[in-house]
Amino acid sequence: MVSTYLSYDLINRDMKASLSRVSQQAMIERQTNYYKENIGKVTSVDEFLDDYQLYSYAMDAFGLGEMTYAKAFMKKVLESDLNDDNSFANKLTDERYRDFAAAFNFTQSTASVQSDAQLDKLIGLYDTSISDLDNSLSEETRYYKSMMGTVTNVDQVLRNDRLRAYVFQVFDIDEATYSYSHIKGLMTSDVDDPDSYLNQKYDAAYSDAVTKLTTKSNIELHAQVTSRIEAIDTELQDATLTTEERAALEEEKTTRQDQLTQLESVLPPQDEWETTLAAIKAEQSKLNSIVTQYNNMAKLAEAFEFNNDGTVAAGGAQTAENLSSLVDTYLTSAPRVTPTVATLNRDYFESKIGSITSVDELVADTRMLAYIRTAFDLNDMTIVTATIKNILTSDLSDPDNYIAKIGKNDERYLALRNAFNFQTDGTLAAGDVPQSVTQTAATTNGYMVHYNDKDDEADVKALNLFKSDIASVTSVKDFLNSSAVYDYALKAVGLDPDTVRPADIRKVLTSDLQDKKSYVYTLKDERYVKLAELFNFKSDGTVGSPVMAQSQIEMQTMSADYITKKSTFGTEADKTAATKETEYFTAEMQKIKTLDEFLANDRLTNLAMESLGIDPESVTKEQLEKMFTSDLDDPDSYLNKEMDPVFRRLVTAFNFDTEGNLLREDRSSIQTRRGLYETLDNYLQQTLETQAGEDNAGVRLALYFQRIAADTTSYYSILADTALQEFVNTTFGIPDEMANADVDTQVTMMKKYFDIEDFQDPDQVKKLISRFTVMYDSEQNTSDPILTLFSGGSVGISADTLLAVATLRGR
Repeated sequence: MVSTYLSYDLINRDMKASLSRVSQQAMIERQTNYYKENIGKVTSVDEFLDDYQLYSYAMDAFGLGEMTYAKAFMKKVLESDLNDDNSFANKLTDERYRDFAAAFNFTQSTASVQSDAQLDKLIGLYDTSISDLDNSLSEETRYYKSMMGTVTNVDQVLRNDRLRAYVFQVFDIDEATYSYSHIKGLMTSDVDDPDSYLNQKYDAAYSDAVTKLTTKSNIELHAQVTSRIEAIDTELQDATLTTEERAALEEEKTTRQDQLTQLESVLPPQDEWETTLAAIKAEQSKLNSIVTQYNNMAKLAEAFEFNNDGTVAAGGAQTAENLSSLVDTYLTSAPRVTPTVATLNRDYFESKIGSITSVDELVADTRMLAYIRTAFDLNDMTIVTATIKNILTSDLSDPDNYIAKIGKNDERYLALRNAFNFQTDGTLAAGDVPQSVTQTAATTNGYMVHYNDKDDEADVKALNLFKSDIASVTSVKDFLNSSAVYDYALKAVGLDPDTVRPADIRKVLTSDLQDKKSYVYTLKDERYVKLAELFNFKSDGTVGSPVMAQSQIEMQTMSADYITKKSTFGTEADKTAATKETEYFTAEMQKIKTLDEFLANDRLTNLAMESLGIDPESVTKEQLEKMFTSDLDDPDSYLNKEMDPVFRRLVTAFNFDTEGNLLREDRSSIQTRRGLYETLDNYLQQTLETQAGEDNAGVRLALYFQRIAADTTSYYSILADTALQEFVNTTFGIPDEMANADVDTQVTMMKKYFDIEDFQDPDQVKKLISRFTVMYDSEQNTSDPILTLFSGGSVGISADTLLAVATLRGR
C-alpha cells in the first residue's frame, strides 16, 4: 500500500494540476457550471436557500456542509451586517461563517451617500475653489486689460469668449439668451445721439416712462407742498411767535408758493390729476422697469468708445477711467473678497483717503466705510454708520466720551479713533490730514488681516450645515431640496447654484460614471464629472455604494488579517504599528481610482499581499500588473496559468477591470466578485481533500493542515477544530485520553511538543506534515516495502528515523 506521505506528495507537488483534475470530473464540472450560471440570477436570501444546488455548493465550499440543514441559522448569518461587530455572524467564534457571509451581498450596509474620502475631497475642492476664484479674477482681468489695448472693432470683443464673458458679468447679461446684434448695437451707441441704436430703439419708451414717473412725482410733491403751506398758515396764527420765527415762516411760505407755481407750470390741468395719477400708478412697475433697463443699457453704451460702425482706433475702445471702472465692478462683483479684490479695495482706500475732509464725507462713501469697518473688525450687526461717526468724533480727553460711556472702552473703537485725525465736530483742523502715513499703514494692515473673516465664518457655517443636512439625504430629491447641501457641493466644483438647472444636476448625479455615453459626459465639462464622483446615487436616485477600488468589507477584512499576521506573535508596539498602517491603507484606498495609482504605492500593495501571507519581495510590480489585468475567466490567462491560486484572491479583493480602471460592482448581484471566485476555488479545494480522504484519511488531514496552518495562531483554536486536533495528536503522539483533561492542561501539553509560531513558517509546516504522515502510517500499521527493509515488518523504528526516511523518499 502506498504511504500517506507519498499519496499526499503526489497531490501537493503540483496542486494546480491536482485541482484541475478535480475540476474536469463530469459531476464537479456540471455542479460548478450550474453555480456560475445561476448564482447571478438569485435576488434574495430565501431564493438562494431554496435552490439546494446553489446553497449546498456554497456551503461545501466553505467547509460548512454539515450545517446545510440549518437554513434558519444560515439565513441569520447571510443577513448579518459585517460592519457591526455585534452582528450575528461576527459574534460566532467559528470564522467560517463570517467568511461565508462576506462572500455575499445580502445586506446593503455599505450604502452611503458619501464616504469619508469623498467628503474630504469635497472640502478640499471647496477650499481650492476659493484660490481658483482669485486666480481666475486676476488672470481674466490681466487678459482683459491686455486685449482691450489691441481691440479695433466691437466684434473682436463679442467674438472673444473671455472678453465677452468679462463684459457680460459686469453688466449682468445672460450668456445663454443674449442677442449678438442687440449687444453690439448698444456698445456702438452714443447716448447723446438721438439716432443711435439705443435711442432709436428705446428712447421714446424711456422718455415717456420718465415723463409719467416725473408727473406722478410732481403731483405727489404738489400735495406735500400744499400741505406744508397750510401748516405754515396755521403756525402764523400763533400770537406767541417771535419776530424772527414769524419772518422765517413767511420766507418759507413764499419759497413753497414759488415751488407750487413751478410745479403747476409743468403739470396737466388740476382736474385731470386724479385720473392721471391713477393711470400712472397702474403701470408703475412697467415704467420703473423701462427706466432701469434703459439706464443699464446706457451704462453699457457709455463704457465703450466704439463708432456706429463698430470701429475704433487701436487702444481706444475704452477711456482709462471707463476701463478702471469696469475692472473695479468686475472684481467687486465676485462672490467673496479674494486677495485680488482685497488689494483693489486697499488701493481704492489709499488713493481716496488723502482727499477726505470730514467724517461725513468719509462715511458717505460706502466702499470707504466698509473698508474701515473691516480693518478694525467692526462688522457687528449693532455697529451702524452713526456708531462709526460717533467713534471718529469722540473726545478722548473727556472721561464721559462716547467710546468710554457707550463703547465701554472697546479696544476696536479706540484703535479706529486713533487711526484718524478728525476733530470732535467731524472736520479737520487747518493743515491736518485724515491720516498720517503710519495711520494709513495701520488701517491697511488691519484690513488685510480681517478682509476674509466674514467669508471664513460663512465657510465654516456652510460646511457645518452641509454635514448636518447630508446625514439625512437618502435620495437625489433630498439633495436637490437641501440648499445647504446643494449650494456647498456645487460651489466646491466651481458651479454657480443660481445659474445651473436642478434638473441637469439630477441627471448628473444619477449618471453611470463607468459608461462614457452617460449624461454627465455629454456635457463635456469636468466640473459635472467631479460632482458625480463626490456622491453615490444610483440611476433611480436612491443612495448606492461608493465606487471604490476596494469595498469597505474587503478593506476591513484585509486590515484585520494584516494586524493579526503582524501582531499575533509580536509586541504591543507591533500591533500599534500594524493598526496605524491599516488606517493609512483604509484612508488611501478610498482615494485610489486606477490600478496604476494602486501599484505605484508600495505601502498599499505590500499590506494587501502580507494580509494574505504573500511575501512582497517574491513578486515584482510587472507580475502584479499582469495579474490584475488578466482575464479571470480564461484558464490560460497569466493569473490562472502561471500564479499560485492565492493571487486570484488578491486580485478579486479589488475592483479593477482588465484595463486598470475602476469596476463598478453590481450591487444587485447577491455575490461579490471575490466571493464568487473564492467559492469556486474553495469548492475545488474542499472536493480534492474530501476525495483524497476517501482513499486515505491521513492525506485529507495533511492537505487540510497545509491549507489552514498559516491562519492558526492559537493553541486554543486547535482544540476547537477536531480535524486539526487529530493532526496534532497524531504528529506528536499525544494520547487520545488527553482530550478528557481541562483545556489549559491540554494547551500546556501541546506547548511542550511544539511552538505554534512554527505554523507560520512554510519550511516547518512541511516538516510537520512529513512527521504526521509517518506517524499516521505507524498508527494505522500501514505496510511499506521500504520501511520493511529497516524493520522487518516491525513498527518499532523511531519516529525521527521514519521522518528522515519519508523525507528522503519524497525527494
